[in-house]
Amino acid sequence: MVIVKIATMEKRVFHRATHNISVTFCCCITEYYSGVLTNISEKGMFISTPICFPLDSRLNMLIHTTKEMMNIPVKVRWIRMSTDMYDGIGVEVLELTNQYLDFVGSINPT
Repeated sequence: MVIVKIATMEKRVFHRATHNISVTFCCCITEYYSGVLTNISEKGMFISTPICFPLDSRLNMLIHTTKEMMNIPVKVRWIRMSTDMYDGIGVEVLELTNQYLDFVGSINPT
């Protein structure tokens, strides 16, 4: 049974920038999956992917930039579905690093 947390339309504390960045993520050392990061903020992101993980799953998100690869630990906070298909996962960033915050700032200038 898959539990899906319904996303509410509350006002977000951090602005989310819309983007399309290919990412890789894993839940263990040997299994890697791909997706597209479609929006990002200082505290979270949405990954468009047909892969579903249980709520509260911890993943390592790998974002490849032109300069480096960032490994960002995240937690699945919600799942988006449409017509019996998974559209993606909303994740919370667990460790804010200067590298990550600089990256978000570079694509989401305020």
